[in-house]
Formats: sequence, C-alpha cells, structure tokens
Amino acid sequence: MLRPTLRLVRIATLVFAATTTSAAPRGEEAIRAEYGAVWQRLVDTHIDVGETETRVERSDDLGRAWELMGDLVASTLARRPNATPADVAAALDALNPEDRVGPCPEDELGDVFCRLARFVIGARVLPLGGEPAVVAVAIDYSYFGRLLVVSREGILTSRKIHRRSEIRGLPDATTATKRFYVRGDGEDWPTSNCGGGELSVWEWRDGRLRSVVQHWYAHPREGGRFNRVFRHGRWLKLYDRYVRTVFWSCASTTGLRIWKLRIDPDRIHDFGQRLADRNLEVVDRVVRRVGRGRLLKSLATPAATAELRDALGGHDPTRTWDYYRVEPDGRSARLMLAGPDEPTLVFTIDWSRGRPVVTAVRGEGPDPPLTGGNTATSSPSVSR
Repeated sequence: MLRPTLRLVRIATLVFAATTTSAAPRGEEAIRAEYGAVWQRLVDTHIDVGETETRVERSDDLGRAWELMGDLVASTLARRPNATPADVAAALDALNPEDRVGPCPEDELGDVFCRLARFVIGARVLPLGGEPAVVAVAIDYSYFGRLLVVSREGILTSRKIHRRSEIRGLPDATTATKRFYVRGDGEDWPTSNCGGGELSVWEWRDGRLRSVVQHWYAHPREGGRFNRVFRHGRWLKLYDRYVRTVFWSCASTTGLRIWKLRIDPDRIHDFGQRLADRNLEVVDRVVRRVGRGRLLKSLATPAATAELRDALGGHDPTRTWDYYRVEPDGRSARLMLAGPDEPTLVFTIDWSRGRPVVTAVRGEGPDPPLTGGNTATSSPSVSR
C-alpha cells in the first residue's frame, strides 16, 4: 500500500499529464514567442523593392522565419495526426501576430507595397501521404515564397519558389512517386503591364524532393485570361510571352508562346516553350544564335547567315524588335521584323523540305511595304 505522501505525488503527476496531453505541445508557445521577435525585426527593415529586398532575402531572420513556420507545421502534425490541409494552413495563419503597425494607406499604386512590408504568412497545403504523414506547404511571405515539405519529425526539405503560389497534385507515377506543381502569381504587382509568375513541377519519393522544371512565365495584364495552368488529360499547358530575342514579354499583341508538359505514368516530359507562330519561332532561334556567335547548322543557309550578320552590324542582338509581319508564299514565307530603334529585317523561310530553313535575309528601311499574311496586330493563329 502506498504511503499518503507518495499517493499525493502520484495523483499530482497524473493530473499534470492529463492537462498537458490535451493542450498544445509545449514547443508551440516557444515557437510563437520566437517568431514574434523575428517578425518584428523583419517589419523593422521597412522592406522595399531593390537593395532592402535583397538584404532581407539573405538575412538570418528570414531563414529563421521559414524554420519556425516548418516547426509549427511539424508540431501541428504531431499533435493532430489527422490534421487536414485546412488545419495546417489555419495553424500557420494563427502564427501571424496582431497587426501592430496600423492600417495601410493607399496611393496611386494602391496598398500592395505596404501590405508586403507587413510580412503576413499565407499558406497552401497539399498532403503527400506517408507514415508519418507528410505535407507540402507553399508559403507566401512578403516578397518571397518557400516550399516546405514537413512531417511531425520536422522540415524534410525547403526550396525557394515564387510568391503567391498555389499548389496542385498531379497523378502519381508508377513508382509510387508523388507529383505536384506550384504556380506562383505576380498579378498584384502595380508598376507595369507585366503579369505572370513561375511554374514549377516536383516529384517526391523516399524522402527526397526532385525539381522536374522551374521556370518563369509572363504575359500582358490585359491577357489575364491566360494566367493559369490549363489541364487537358495528361497535358499541362501554359501561355507565355516571356522575354526572348525578338519580342518584349509585355507586348499585348506579339510573341505568344505555348509551354507544354505531358504527365506520363513513368516520367514527366517538358516540351519547352515554343512561339505559336512557327515562322516567328524559326526567326527567333536564328537571331538568337547568330547574336551569341553559335552555328546555325540546319536552321539557315551559309549565305543567309552571312547576310544576317551584315544586316545586324553593330546592333546589340540582346535587344528586341517591336512587331513583325508575315507574308505566306506557297511553301515559303517572308517575315519582317521592325521597330523604331532596330534595323528592319526581312527573312525568307523555305518549308518545302518539311523543316524550315532561312534562305535569305535582307536589311530594309523603316517599315518596308509587306502586304498580306499575319501581322502582330492580327493575332496569328495559335496551334493547340
């Protein structure tokens, strides 16, 4: 029989154990306290585009903020093994301190930059299965984004992604590999006509995260209907006007490109980004390669290559032309590049052998007469 003193000690111990198992793990209080201090130091940087943004991105405080977010997710999964994605996102949202810096005033650019300076956590969560459970978390945080893969044991891996990211699952591979994509969205940026963001595709297997592809895309704001990933069976498709040699990405009427990926059972095929106008794709590749001093091989004849080098002269090949015009001619075409600050060039493209070859290039004066065919303002047809 226990003596009275030992019985009291045992009862007190049982009561303490009962109260601590029903409450949040002791570590969460410490996580919140430390995060509050880190958050305050980040807010005190008064972050803005440029030097301050770069300095914060490289800072220990931002790195520690990511770690604390991952620690909180791990604690949530340990405390609630059946936690849903909404539960995990809510736990991260609750980590945000109360706003102690007052309301955001609006100016001619709205309140975007003020809101970014608040370092508010936003999160999207995707379960990856496993035992113990693993989740992928896409975090939006000021000017930055982070992909965390977390279990109750802690952060398993951490990768840089674009801010304002959504995360969507893809069909598993035959090897039981989990696959998903993350699309970052910069549509709230108020200072230019450039929209777009970043698309990345990932594979998770045996505790390792592999990046299949990670690339920027861009489009004009008025083309916002293209600002999403299109799913058609096994295909992912995204429309893009990212900067290349020939056109600036935010031109609303030129340079539409299509980016396709195919999700096969055993692997993911990235078919890359191709301009929708096949004649423009050929010219874009030729100009880019000549500008970089590369051989054209089957893309252009030696005579056309020499003509293009002569026509460019001292022109900086990294700059862009403003618009183009195409004139079909049976199994060939003529394509003109023009712009107020660039030499006007006319390319002859031969399709008679099934694959395109540039056979001639000549320099012209500003806006030479070239009639018929597609123009930049007539929206060349898109192959789907």
